[in-house]
Amino acid sequence: MRVLLYISLFFLLTIASLNSFSQGNFYAISNTVITASPNNCSATQVDVLTYLGCINFVNNGATFSISNDTIKITVKYTSSPICFGALSQPLFNVMLDTLPAANYIISTSAILDATAINTIYTPLSVASCCPTTSSLEASFSLSDSVFCEGQRIQLTNISLNAQSFKWYLNNVLTTSLTQPFLDSLTPGSYSVRLEADSAFCSDDTTLSFIVAPKPTISLGADTTICQGSSITISAAYTNAVSYMWQDSSTADTFTVSSAGVYYVEIIDSLGCSASDTINIAVSVCTGLNSYINNSNDIIISPNPIKTNQKLYISTTHNKVLTYDFEIYTFTGKLVTSGEVELSSQLNEIETQGLNKGVYFITLINQQQGVKTRKFIIQ
Repeated sequence: MRVLLYISLFFLLTIASLNSFSQGNFYAISNTVITASPNNCSATQVDVLTYLGCINFVNNGATFSISNDTIKITVKYTSSPICFGALSQPLFNVMLDTLPAANYIISTSAILDATAINTIYTPLSVASCCPTTSSLEASFSLSDSVFCEGQRIQLTNISLNAQSFKWYLNNVLTTSLTQPFLDSLTPGSYSVRLEADSAFCSDDTTLSFIVAPKPTISLGADTTICQGSSITISAAYTNAVSYMWQDSSTADTFTVSSAGVYYVEIIDSLGCSASDTINIAVSVCTGLNSYINNSNDIIISPNPIKTNQKLYISTTHNKVLTYDFEIYTFTGKLVTSGEVELSSQLNEIETQGLNKGVYFITLINQQQGVKTRKFIIQ
């Protein structure tokens, strides 16, 4: 009698152990909404991926029910007393009925022998749609696909039979106006989605465009030239496709020999424009100009020089002599001074920070006397 009791107890423990082992061999892995852009005009398919560790378990299929905003899916298997091990991932294709437009939670439970093994949750958003008999249409147009920085962009709404509108810029709700416009967009890529609603359904459409950076152009600071001389001003810009000066000339530079206000407008390869002006004055340049020593023993290079470029000076003899130097504007105003050792080698003098214009450099040495040279900064 006692032996029979032990055998019965062993059998029950074995069955319990098998059930516990079986439950670890089946569970839900993931939900995948197969239907693109689910709406309330058609059914929505959800695929449930599961894990199965025993090939001889019995598949009992899948069922679903809907309660308020919860869609409950159950996938079921029945175990066997002995597990024939073989790993697989059964996929349950669940076709939901047409769902009202709303936000749902899909709750999927794996059931083995009437016991819930695990539950996974997935959000589902169902949009409203328009039946084929509806005449609602969301539609708008843009004047171009590329706009320039600072340009106002008009969104021309041409929707049909809509009562309200929502405009999304890069998926962010921006306005509900019927005919809106966009201002102050920074350079970059954008998408605009229009959602048009009637009393019964909605429709949407999307267009994309680019905002290009505005080109930059500078003719430099206002300056003065000497009477009888000229200066060339440059508007060169890497991506420019056209130039237009105040006299309708179209080169990337303009030579000025008379006083006036000069103007240029450029247009780049994306159709964006920029402009700048410069005021050029003319002076008779008396004063220092009459003291220029015309001997050729002092060499200045380059001349003219560009703004923020260094001035190099040398002599034609082999001596190394120390000079005091002073730099004046054409009107005789001292702008900088210092000391420099001159030889046949190039010696640099700092001129960064000086504006465009005509300047004079005076070199003073007790043995060599005073030497003056004119140079131009363009």
